[in-house]
Amino acid sequence: MRGREPRAGGAALRARVGFMLQGGEGLQPRATARESLRLFSALHEGGHDPDELLASVGLETVAARPIRRLSGGERQRLALAIALVGNPEVLILDEPTAGLDPEARRGARALIERLRAEGRAILLTTHDLADAEELADRVVILASGRILAEGAPAALMADAGTAGIRVRLHAAPEPAALARLGRALAPGSPAPVAVDEGRTNELSIAPGLQAADAIATVASWAAREGLLILQLRSGSASLEERYLELTGDTGVEDSA
Repeated sequence: MRGREPRAGGAALRARVGFMLQGGEGLQPRATARESLRLFSALHEGGHDPDELLASVGLETVAARPIRRLSGGERQRLALAIALVGNPEVLILDEPTAGLDPEARRGARALIERLRAEGRAILLTTHDLADAEELADRVVILASGRILAEGAPAALMADAGTAGIRVRLHAAPEPAALARLGRALAPGSPAPVAVDEGRTNELSIAPGLQAADAIATVASWAAREGLLILQLRSGSASLEERYLELTGDTGVEDSA
Protein backbone atom coordinates (compact mmCIF):
# COMPACT_ATOMS: atom_id res chain seq x y z
CA MET A 1 0.00 0.00 0.00
CA ARG A 2 3.01 2.28 0.29
CA GLY A 3 2.70 5.38 -1.85
CA ARG A 4 -1.03 4.95 -2.46
CA GLU A 5 -3.48 7.78 -1.93
CA PRO A 6 -6.20 6.41 0.45
CA ARG A 7 -8.99 8.51 -1.04
CA ALA A 8 -8.15 7.31 -4.55
CA GLY A 9 -7.88 3.66 -3.58
CA GLY A 10 -11.60 3.11 -3.29
CA ALA A 11 -13.19 -0.13 -2.13
CA ALA A 12 -10.22 -2.26 -3.23
CA LEU A 13 -7.91 -0.43 -0.84
CA ARG A 14 -10.39 -0.33 2.03
CA ALA A 15 -10.91 -4.09 1.74
CA ARG A 16 -7.25 -4.59 2.66
CA VAL A 17 -7.73 -2.84 6.03
CA GLY A 18 -9.30 -4.40 9.13
CA PHE A 19 -10.64 -2.08 11.83
CA MET A 20 -11.63 -2.95 15.38
CA LEU A 21 -13.59 -0.56 17.59
CA GLN A 22 -13.41 -0.84 21.36
CA GLY A 23 -16.33 -2.67 22.96
CA GLY A 24 -17.77 -4.10 19.74
CA GLU A 25 -19.50 -0.86 18.72
CA GLY A 26 -21.68 -1.08 15.62
CA LEU A 27 -22.70 -4.72 16.06
CA GLN A 28 -26.36 -5.76 15.87
CA PRO A 29 -27.33 -6.85 19.42
CA ARG A 30 -29.93 -9.42 18.31
CA ALA A 31 -27.65 -11.20 15.84
CA THR A 32 -25.53 -14.08 17.06
CA ALA A 33 -21.75 -14.05 16.99
CA ARG A 34 -21.73 -16.57 14.11
CA GLU A 35 -24.35 -14.63 12.12
CA SER A 36 -22.36 -11.44 12.50
CA LEU A 37 -19.16 -13.04 11.27
CA ARG A 38 -20.97 -14.67 8.34
CA LEU A 39 -22.46 -11.32 7.36
CA PHE A 40 -19.09 -9.57 7.34
CA SER A 41 -17.46 -12.53 5.61
CA ALA A 42 -20.01 -12.26 2.78
CA LEU A 43 -18.81 -8.72 2.14
CA HIS A 44 -15.28 -9.91 1.37
CA GLU A 45 -13.93 -12.02 -1.46
CA GLY A 46 -11.67 -14.77 -0.17
CA GLY A 47 -12.20 -13.93 3.50
CA HIS A 48 -11.55 -16.17 6.47
CA ASP A 49 -13.94 -18.97 7.39
CA PRO A 50 -16.23 -17.63 10.18
CA ASP A 51 -16.06 -20.81 12.27
CA GLU A 52 -12.26 -20.83 12.14
CA LEU A 53 -12.22 -17.22 13.30
CA LEU A 54 -14.62 -17.98 16.16
CA ALA A 55 -12.27 -20.73 17.30
CA SER A 56 -9.19 -18.50 16.95
CA VAL A 57 -10.65 -15.96 19.41
CA GLY A 58 -12.16 -18.56 21.75
CA LEU A 59 -15.85 -17.91 20.99
CA GLU A 60 -16.91 -21.27 19.54
CA THR A 61 -18.92 -22.13 22.68
CA VAL A 62 -21.00 -18.93 22.49
CA ALA A 63 -21.27 -18.70 18.69
CA ALA A 64 -25.08 -19.14 18.77
CA ARG A 65 -25.61 -16.60 21.53
CA PRO A 66 -27.08 -13.15 20.68
CA ILE A 67 -24.51 -10.37 20.94
CA ARG A 68 -26.58 -8.59 23.58
CA ARG A 69 -26.00 -11.59 25.87
CA LEU A 70 -22.24 -11.68 25.38
CA SER A 71 -19.97 -10.30 28.08
CA GLY A 72 -17.88 -7.22 27.39
CA GLY A 73 -14.79 -9.34 26.88
CA GLU A 74 -16.65 -11.68 24.48
CA ARG A 75 -17.87 -8.72 22.42
CA GLN A 76 -14.30 -7.46 22.34
CA ARG A 77 -13.08 -10.80 20.97
CA LEU A 78 -15.87 -10.83 18.39
CA ALA A 79 -14.84 -7.35 17.24
CA LEU A 80 -11.29 -8.63 16.78
CA ALA A 81 -12.56 -11.59 14.73
CA ILE A 82 -14.60 -9.24 12.50
CA ALA A 83 -11.49 -7.10 11.93
CA LEU A 84 -9.75 -10.24 10.64
CA VAL A 85 -12.57 -11.61 8.49
CA GLY A 86 -11.31 -10.04 5.26
CA ASN A 87 -7.75 -11.35 5.73
CA PRO A 88 -6.44 -7.74 5.87
CA GLU A 89 -2.89 -6.56 5.27
CA VAL A 90 -3.34 -3.64 7.69
CA LEU A 91 -5.06 -3.85 11.09
CA ILE A 92 -6.20 -0.91 13.21
CA LEU A 93 -6.99 -2.13 16.72
CA ASP A 94 -8.52 0.06 19.42
CA GLU A 95 -7.90 -1.35 22.93
CA PRO A 96 -7.95 -4.98 21.72
CA THR A 97 -7.48 -6.52 25.20
CA ALA A 98 -9.75 -4.17 27.18
CA GLY A 99 -12.20 -6.05 29.39
CA LEU A 100 -10.63 -9.45 28.77
CA ASP A 101 -9.91 -11.91 31.56
CA PRO A 102 -6.23 -12.97 31.95
CA GLU A 103 -6.60 -16.12 29.83
CA ALA A 104 -8.40 -14.31 27.02
CA ARG A 105 -5.89 -11.45 27.16
CA ARG A 106 -3.04 -13.91 26.77
CA GLY A 107 -4.80 -15.49 23.80
CA ALA A 108 -5.46 -12.11 22.14
CA ARG A 109 -1.83 -11.09 22.55
CA ALA A 110 -0.66 -14.39 21.06
CA LEU A 111 -3.00 -13.87 18.09
CA ILE A 112 -1.75 -10.32 17.50
CA GLU A 113 1.84 -11.52 17.78
CA ARG A 114 1.13 -14.20 15.17
CA LEU A 115 -0.45 -11.64 12.83
CA ARG A 116 2.59 -9.39 13.21
CA ALA A 117 4.91 -12.33 12.45
CA GLU A 118 2.95 -12.92 9.23
CA GLY A 119 4.02 -9.46 8.07
CA ARG A 120 0.79 -7.53 8.61
CA ALA A 121 1.03 -3.89 9.60
CA ILE A 122 -0.76 -3.26 12.93
CA LEU A 123 -1.66 0.10 14.45
CA LEU A 124 -2.53 -0.51 18.10
CA THR A 125 -4.01 2.12 20.41
CA THR A 126 -4.05 1.13 24.07
CA HIS A 127 -3.90 2.29 27.68
CA ASP A 128 -2.62 -1.14 28.68
CA LEU A 129 1.07 -0.42 28.41
CA ALA A 130 1.92 -4.07 28.92
CA ASP A 131 0.31 -4.63 25.49
CA ALA A 132 2.56 -2.01 23.93
CA GLU A 133 5.65 -3.29 25.74
CA GLU A 134 5.04 -6.88 24.63
CA LEU A 135 3.65 -6.41 21.11
CA ALA A 136 4.96 -3.19 19.58
CA ASP A 137 8.01 -2.68 17.39
CA ARG A 138 7.61 1.09 17.75
CA VAL A 139 5.73 3.09 20.39
CA VAL A 140 4.45 6.66 20.23
CA ILE A 141 3.51 8.20 23.60
CA LEU A 142 0.77 10.82 23.20
CA ALA A 143 -0.57 13.23 25.81
CA SER A 144 -2.89 16.19 25.25
CA GLY A 145 -2.47 15.86 21.51
CA ARG A 146 1.33 16.04 21.61
CA ILE A 147 3.94 13.39 20.88
CA LEU A 148 6.17 13.19 23.94
CA ALA A 149 8.39 10.31 22.87
CA GLU A 150 8.65 7.65 20.21
CA GLY A 151 10.87 4.70 19.47
CA ALA A 152 11.33 1.01 20.19
CA PRO A 153 9.94 -0.04 23.60
CA ALA A 154 13.38 -1.09 24.86
CA ALA A 155 14.89 2.27 23.87
CA LEU A 156 12.10 4.24 25.57
CA MET A 157 12.43 2.20 28.76
CA ALA A 158 16.23 2.56 28.76
CA ASP A 159 15.83 6.37 28.62
CA ALA A 160 13.80 6.42 31.84
CA GLY A 161 15.33 8.11 34.84
CA THR A 162 13.91 5.42 37.10
CA ALA A 163 16.26 2.67 35.89
CA GLY A 164 17.63 0.48 38.65
CA ILE A 165 15.84 -2.12 40.75
CA ARG A 166 12.09 -1.98 41.39
CA VAL A 167 10.43 -4.12 44.03
CA ARG A 168 6.72 -4.63 44.78
CA LEU A 169 5.92 -6.21 48.15
CA HIS A 170 2.72 -7.72 49.50
CA ALA A 171 2.60 -5.03 52.21
CA ALA A 172 4.25 -1.73 53.06
CA PRO A 173 7.46 -2.18 55.09
CA GLU A 174 7.93 -0.35 58.38
CA PRO A 175 10.33 2.64 58.39
CA ALA A 176 12.76 0.73 60.58
CA ALA A 177 12.77 -2.15 58.09
CA LEU A 178 13.49 0.26 55.24
CA ALA A 179 16.37 1.70 57.21
CA ARG A 180 17.80 -1.77 57.71
CA LEU A 181 17.55 -2.43 53.96
CA GLY A 182 19.32 0.84 53.21
CA ARG A 183 22.21 -0.01 55.53
CA ALA A 184 22.48 -3.51 54.06
CA LEU A 185 22.57 -2.20 50.49
CA ALA A 186 24.95 0.70 50.91
CA PRO A 187 26.35 1.35 54.40
CA GLY A 188 26.92 5.05 54.93
CA SER A 189 25.18 6.09 51.67
CA PRO A 190 22.20 8.45 51.91
CA ALA A 191 18.80 6.96 51.03
CA PRO A 192 19.60 4.20 48.52
CA VAL A 193 15.95 3.08 48.80
CA ALA A 194 12.90 5.18 47.94
CA VAL A 195 9.23 4.40 48.51
CA ASP A 196 6.95 5.23 45.59
CA GLU A 197 4.55 8.07 46.31
CA GLY A 198 1.04 6.69 46.64
CA ARG A 199 2.23 3.06 46.58
CA THR A 200 3.94 2.40 49.88
CA ASN A 201 4.54 -1.27 49.06
CA GLU A 202 6.69 -0.41 46.01
CA LEU A 203 10.38 0.41 46.36
CA SER A 204 12.98 1.87 44.03
CA ILE A 205 16.65 1.13 44.60
CA ALA A 206 19.04 3.70 43.23
CA PRO A 207 21.04 2.80 40.11
CA GLY A 208 24.75 2.19 40.57
CA LEU A 209 24.60 -0.76 42.93
CA GLN A 210 25.73 -4.14 41.65
CA ALA A 211 22.46 -5.64 40.47
CA ALA A 212 23.16 -9.26 41.40
CA ASP A 213 24.40 -8.36 44.88
CA ALA A 214 21.52 -5.92 45.44
CA ILE A 215 18.90 -8.47 44.37
CA ALA A 216 20.32 -11.05 46.76
CA THR A 217 20.37 -8.47 49.57
CA VAL A 218 16.75 -7.47 48.91
CA ALA A 219 15.62 -11.11 48.88
CA SER A 220 17.37 -11.86 52.18
CA TRP A 221 16.01 -8.67 53.76
CA ALA A 222 12.42 -9.45 52.68
CA ALA A 223 12.67 -12.96 54.13
CA ARG A 224 13.95 -11.65 57.47
CA GLU A 225 11.23 -8.99 57.63
CA GLY A 226 8.43 -11.42 56.71
CA LEU A 227 7.66 -9.61 53.44
CA LEU A 228 6.65 -11.39 50.24
CA ILE A 229 8.17 -10.09 47.00
CA LEU A 230 5.39 -9.96 44.40
CA GLN A 231 7.48 -8.46 41.60
CA LEU A 232 11.12 -7.54 41.11
CA ARG A 233 12.49 -5.80 38.04
CA SER A 234 16.16 -5.10 37.46
CA GLY A 235 17.54 -2.80 34.77
CA SER A 236 15.40 -0.41 32.76
CA ALA A 237 12.03 0.91 33.89
CA SER A 238 8.78 -0.48 32.54
CA LEU A 239 6.95 1.31 29.75
CA GLU A 240 4.30 2.36 32.26
CA GLU A 241 6.97 4.00 34.42
CA ARG A 242 8.36 5.78 31.37
CA TYR A 243 4.86 7.00 30.48
CA LEU A 244 4.29 8.34 33.99
CA GLU A 245 7.70 9.98 34.00
CA LEU A 246 6.90 11.82 30.77
CA THR A 247 3.28 12.74 31.48
CA GLY A 248 2.78 12.70 35.24
CA ASP A 249 -0.55 11.03 34.49
CA THR A 250 -1.26 8.86 37.53
CA GLY A 251 -4.65 7.90 36.07
CA VAL A 252 -3.20 5.55 33.47
CA GLU A 253 -4.57 2.03 33.78
CA ASP A 254 -2.28 -0.40 35.57
CA SER A 255 -0.48 -2.80 33.32
CA ALA A 256 -1.66 -6.31 33.62
